Amino acid sequence: MVGDFHDSLFPTDISRGSKGGPGFNTDVIEIGSGFESRNINWSQARSRYDVSYGVTTGEQLEKLIAFFRARYGRACGFKYKDWSDCRAENQVCPPAVFQSDPGYAYQCQKIYSSGIYNYTRPIICVEENIDQSNNTVYVDGTPVPGNWDYYEIYGPGIIYFNDPIDLESIVTASFDFVVPVRFDIDKLPISLDNYNAAGTYFGGTSIPLIEVSILNLDWL
Repeated sequence: MVGDFHDSLFPTDISRGSKGGPGFNTDVIEIGSGFESRNINWSQARSRYDVSYGVTTGEQLEKLIAFFRARYGRACGFKYKDWSDCRAENQVCPPAVFQSDPGYAYQCQKIYSSGIYNYTRPIICVEENIDQSNNTVYVDGTPVPGNWDYYEIYGPGIIYFNDPIDLESIVTASFDFVVPVRFDIDKLPISLDNYNAAGTYFGGTSIPLIEVSILNLDWL
C-alpha cells in the first residue's frame, strides 16, 4: 500500500485545543570572534502541531483513534484547521504558474507583512461551504458571483474561471483555508492510567502532526 492524501478534515474540536505553528530550518555557523553566518534551508515554513492537548473527553479519544487508524499512522495525509491562522482577507492571487490557459487559473496565497518585509505563502487547501459563502473572489475590486457558473476553487488552491478574464485585471480573494498534514508517529501512546480531570490521555507524550509539502500532494 502506498500512502496518499485523503480529503478528510481532522476533528476540529480537537484541533481547537491543540498547540503548534510554523517552523523553519536554519543553519547557524558561529566562529570564535562571535561572527555568525545563517543559511536558510527552507524557502517555505513547515508547520508542526501537537494534538494531544486537544483530547479531553472519551468521545474525542474515540474520534482520534478512528481517524488515526483510517490514515494508517504516518502513511496518509489529511487536512488540519489551524485555528490561529485559517483566514485570508483580500489577498492578491497571481496567475497559476503551472496552468497553460492564460486568464483562467489563479493561485490563492496569503501575504504576511512585517514592516517593509513580506512573506508569501501559497494556499493549497481552500475550504468552501456548500454555497461558497465563506469565500469571495474579486476581479478589479468587483465581487464575482460564487455559484459555480463563474468560477470554482480546487486543489491546489486554484481559482479557475469558466471564461477567461482580461490578463491586465487583478484577481483578489477572501477565503478560509486549512493545512495539509500527516501524523508524525505510527503508534498512539494512549494511557488511560494517566487520565485526570485536567484532561490528558497521553501522560505528557505528544501526538505530533507535520505539514505535508506541496510536492507530496497527489493532485499535482
